[in-house]
Order: sequence, then structure tokens, then C-alpha cells
Amino acid sequence: MGGLVAAADLSRTAQTYTSSNNVISAVNAGERIRFAALNDAQGYPTDVIVADGQVLEPDRLIRMVTLNFLANAGTNGSDFGGDNYPFPYISRLNGADSYNRKDLNSGTLTPALPGSFPARSSFAGNGTEQDAFAEYLLAFHTTTPFGVAEKSVDLDRRISQITQGSAPLIDASPKPAVGQAGLPFAYLITAGNYAKTFSSSTLPSWLTLNSTTGLLSGTPNSWGVLDLILTASNGNGTDTENLRINLGAEASVRNAIKFLGGASLPTGGEIVDY
Repeated sequence: MGGLVAAADLSRTAQTYTSSNNVISAVNAGERIRFAALNDAQGYPTDVIVADGQVLEPDRLIRMVTLNFLANAGTNGSDFGGDNYPFPYISRLNGADSYNRKDLNSGTLTPALPGSFPARSSFAGNGTEQDAFAEYLLAFHTTTPFGVAEKSVDLDRRISQITQGSAPLIDASPKPAVGQAGLPFAYLITAGNYAKTFSSSTLPSWLTLNSTTGLLSGTPNSWGVLDLILTASNGNGTDTENLRINLGAEASVRNAIKFLGGASLPTGGEIVDY
């Protein structure tokens, strides 16, 4: 799963479908997904879409990339695709126009994809999920085997399973927090084992913390270094970590300091250029 991070509570009710002859008649709401966010290019969650089990913007459209095997109906008229993903049902329910499917094939891409690909592997049909994975391994790991070990469940930052009796774990090596005086600042605290609430006793007046999503936001009114103490909690305990925010000076202040030949900074301050 790429581009998304999610936290699931497997002790809660799963979403299910009521169907007959592969045609869905009802969707039975679930409660397992407690948090989900879109990641940036570095893999850090920056755009929260589910918080405390609630979809924040139910009508929002988010484009995703998947396999034809999953998106196409398994049989004619079925509401289920491969592995029982309900993509055909979504198309039937909302209409093909709102579904807005775009097939990534040689007829829709510029420049076009080649008509054929090197067939290094032959144990599965060309273009299938298994063949794509096999071709990737043969292309990039023929002489040097893929040697990255899977992370343990408690360190997995893509899909976090909320286990009974586990306290939250705030990411101890987070994305660097930087901002600039006079400009809007935002930073999302990440934590494993489903943190139900976030708090901090060291927030300056300009900075607010959303206790549910863990989003820090505001417009800095000064520059320098800001050290925060963050706490994440759920029914099983708490975790505390430190976060340092480097705030650059406004352009006018930065230019003045350079003009004065590097005048001394106030105690604890530093210039951060971007």
C-alpha cells in the first residue's frame, strides 16, 4: 500500500457487504479503520482523511492507482472485482462518470507504453500481478537479492494494528519540523498503536494542537528554536516525546542581519534559510 498510512483496531466490527449472486444490496458499516492519512513524497502523513473512526470529508474525491485484476468484475454483472474488492459496485452505485476510471495503457498515456515488455519470467501470464512482481525482482535483484527485512508490527508506520493493552508510540525520528515567522505552519504528529488524544503543555500562544488528529498549526510570530513536549494517549497508557521546531526569520529580519554583517542573535535564536 503506497501513499497512505492507516491504523486499524481489529477488535472492532469490520465493514461487510450483503449480497446475492455477487450483487451487493447493502453495505454494513464497520469501525476498524480509526485513522488514515495521505503521505507526502518522503512517506510522512500530511493529509488526514480519517480521525477517531470518522471520515472527515465524506464527499471528497481521492484518486488511486490499482490493478485491472482488482478493478474489473470477476464475472459479468458482478459487483466484486478480484480478491472481492468492490470497485465494480462503486462504479454501479455512483455512475461511470463519477467513478472517472482512467486505464493506464498504451492508448491513454503520452508517451505511449511499448507494445511489449521483456519477458524474463514465464511462470505467470504477461501483465498479471504475479508476473509484474517477478519481472521487477529479475530486473533489479538478479545478482543482489532483495535483503530489506520486514519491520515488526509495532514499528510498521504504513498499517498499524491497534492491539489490546498497547499504549501509543510517538514516532521518535519524525520528519524535521521547520517554519518561518509570519507564514502559516503545519505539522502532523505520528504515533503507532492508535493514539486517541494528543496534548502538549508547552505550546506558545500562536500554535494550536488538534487533540484528535495530532495536527499542529498556526502562524509563528517570532523566529528561533521552539522545543515542545508532546504526549499521545489512549485507554492503555501514554507516550511522551520531544519535538524541536526551527523557525526562520521573516525576510526583512534576515536581510537586516545580513546587512549588518551577522549581528549577534538573541539567546537561543538561529537563522534557518530555505
